[in-house]
Amino acid sequence: MEFSARVYHKILKVARTIADLDGKEMIEKEHLVEAVFYRTADLKYWGNELGQMRTCIRSVYVTS
Repeated sequence: MEFSARVYHKILKVARTIADLDGKEMIEKEHLVEAVFYRTADLKYWGNELGQMRTCIRSVYVTS
């Protein structure tokens, strides 16, 4: 599975939050797995809709 640098950073931020909620100082494998799960679930349920929203937002900024 390949991720862009931006997505990788977001996954790490979510994994850090999960580790904090779990009371751990270090991010563990389970925290990363859960963060990736949330990312893939997000894309599964919102992927196309998010893509359309991003395209719309970009077109507003480009044409402005």
